[in-house]
Amino acid sequence: MNVMITALKKCHTLLQIVDKEDVSEELICVAVQVFKEQVMHKVSDVDAQRVLNA
Repeated sequence: MNVMITALKKCHTLLQIVDKEDVSEELICVAVQVFKEQVMHKVSDVDAQRVLNA
């Protein structure tokens, strides 16, 4: 779970960087996509670990 929290903090920082008025919409979309991929990857890892530990 700590790995997921770390990934979320990194993604949150990335979103804070692009949350500026002078940042292009394309860069914001890329940041959101990276955030989504990171979250989905970490959730998949956590779910897989639960299955292995069951």
